[in-house]
Order: sequence, then C-alpha cells, then structure tokens
Amino acid sequence: MLVIFFWTTNVLRNIVAVTTSGTVSSWWHHSSNDRVPLTATRALIRACTLSFGSICFGSLIVSLIQTVQFVLKGFQRALANRGNAVAACLLGCIECMVNCIKKWVEYFNRFAYAYVGIYGYSFVGSGKRVWQLFASKGMTAVVNDSLIISVLFCGKIAVGLLGAAAGWGFVVYSEDGESLSKNMQQPEATLGLSGFLIGYSIAAVIMSVIDGAVATVFVLFAEDPHSLKFSHPDSHEELHDTWKAIYPAEYVEATMDRGGYGAV
Repeated sequence: MLVIFFWTTNVLRNIVAVTTSGTVSSWWHHSSNDRVPLTATRALIRACTLSFGSICFGSLIVSLIQTVQFVLKGFQRALANRGNAVAACLLGCIECMVNCIKKWVEYFNRFAYAYVGIYGYSFVGSGKRVWQLFASKGMTAVVNDSLIISVLFCGKIAVGLLGAAAGWGFVVYSEDGESLSKNMQQPEATLGLSGFLIGYSIAAVIMSVIDGAVATVFVLFAEDPHSLKFSHPDSHEELHDTWKAIYPAEYVEATMDRGGYGAV
C-alpha cells in the first residue's frame, strides 16, 4: 500500500512537471506573436501517452526508496520504544543513508523530467543528457544554490499541517468524532496523519508546476539560450545580467563552447 501511495503521488506530480516543461519549452522557442494553440493541452497529452512510461519508471524508483525509508523509520521507533538503543541507532544510520540516496535521485530526476518534457527523450536517455550538460557547462554550483526546493518543501509541510489540523479537528469537534473513537484506536492520530499525507501530496502535485518550470529554465538556458534571445530578448538579457552578476566564474565557464552545446 505504501508503494502504491508513493508511486501514485509521484506519477501525478511528474505528469504535471513534464507538462510544465513542454509548455515552458514552447514559450522559450516561440515569441508572443507566434503563439502555438493548445500548448499546455498538447504537452499534457504527450506526458500521458508518449512519455508516460518514462514517468512511471522514474517515479517507481523514487517510490521504492521512499517506502524503504518509511519502513526503516517505523522499525527504528519500535526498537527505540522497546529499549533496544543499539539496533535503533543502526537502523537510524541506514535510514540516513537511504534518505541521502533519495534526495540525490529526486534532485537528478527534476532535470531528467525536464528533458522528457522538452525533447521527449526516455528517462534513461534524459538522465545521461543531464549528466553531460552539467558536467560540460559548469552549472552544478548554480543549481546547488537554488532555493526553490527549500521554499517548495516548506509550502508542502505547511499544507500538510493544515490537512493534519483538519483531520484532528474533525475527530475532536465533529458529531461523528465519538463514533470514530469507539471504532478506531487513536482516531486523532490516525486522521491527523492521513490529513497530513493527503495535504502534503496535493501540495506536491500542485507545486510541481513551479518546480518543473524552474528546472526547465535551467536546462534551456544552459543548452539553448539562442532561442530565448530571438523569442524574448528582454527576458534573455535579464537572465544573463543576473547570472553574470551573481555567478561570474560559472557564467564564464558555461558560456564557453564546450561539449558540443554551442556558445551563448
């Protein structure tokens, strides 16, 4: 059930991210006077058909890691309650390593799905292009300093807490709260946790629009800046000026013609 829950959430979130990447890519390559009709609709159709296998495959990998992490946390709490501190500490170390792997995979998948939405590559092919792009363009330092992941995570937690408060309030203040107390052990904790998971999942799906757009801009700005220069010259100059002011060394390295991607 945990795998199904995490997999479903990740698939929905990544469908939104791939759809957003396709839409942003169309805006990047077309000016305001050269609009493509039904851009978002066509990107959504591609995400749900041609790219759906890549989305499911990448989502399954993250879902399995999330499930393992969740189970390890449960065993760690159980062992800690029984007083087995050594085993709990050992599981805590393993859970920490699994969490690091999950963060790395999720971070890498953001840009892989951008490639899926932009070019329609497979998930494996997109991963190779992401690795080659950042290795050749020197964009790693810029992406590592991006605050969007932390900001979106705080938003997800806030929505999840609202869902938990709604579930807890339903048990405490609702007329059906007494019946739930009779038929369910610890209804406040059960509905509170359920509300948190539902709120967090909904926020994760919705915020994939912002996350996918930012990842797509990173990829396109590093790989194909010429199109933006002709389609939206004002946005092109603003991005260049900001990047050069904040990251001058990375700007010089990324604008060199290396790796076959072309100079800016």
